[in-house]
Amino acid sequence: MYLDEPWYAETACNLARLGRPVLCEETWSGRTCALFEKAWGWPVVIWPWALLVGCDPSLGIQVNRVLGSLSVFLVAVATRCAGAGWWPSAVAAAMLAIDPTHITWSATGESNVSAAAALLAGLCGCLVYIRSGRWCGAALAVAGLGLSTAIRPESLVAALVASAIIAVMAPPPLRQRLWVGGAIGVVCVASAVAALPLWTMNEAISGGRFLAPRNILRNLAPRRRPVVRHARHGDAAGSGRFRRARSLA
Repeated sequence: MYLDEPWYAETACNLARLGRPVLCEETWSGRTCALFEKAWGWPVVIWPWALLVGCDPSLGIQVNRVLGSLSVFLVAVATRCAGAGWWPSAVAAAMLAIDPTHITWSATGESNVSAAAALLAGLCGCLVYIRSGRWCGAALAVAGLGLSTAIRPESLVAALVASAIIAVMAPPPLRQRLWVGGAIGVVCVASAVAALPLWTMNEAISGGRFLAPRNILRNLAPRRRPVVRHARHGDAAGSGRFRRARSLA
């Protein structure tokens, strides 16, 4: 894992200075620039920060620190939008805040944290629209899921599932929910097509096993033990409170 991927920051800087997402290099014949070969979503997210504070190789790290903190808040909001109370929402946020993987990724300049933040925002929009039918929720769902897919094309899987759920479960009228679900699907498919070079690169790096079930399980294996330990501690604490409550009854 890289501490920073400076080509993202350089592409964002060139987008701010030249108006194009390109990488440039000096050659004997002069300076040559070529379009950024990976997904454009992450440089586009960094681009406003480059306009504000200027160009720096650590731009991605700076933005990810903000997005990593924002993701903790978005987890609480998404849990609340799903119907949970404030206490379970706070617990969900705390679990992400102390998760070692989230802390580690939030200190890098790679695209994982930004895609997760956009995905969480999109899911919040989906939940708001499903529960209330508000257009603001639909707009947030389309924007968040579309941006997440433009950053990391594998987000398309979650986006299509959300699109189908909205088409089936959102409040009437049927035509409206089909339009919203279809809009999410179309925008996210278009974003995934634009980000296809990144998907191709990830497939090549993983030997064609990027989203294979066995590969996903192997990546999750180091995380099982801490999750189980937290669950056991929570279960033990809950059982202790239940026994004390019965003894006082």
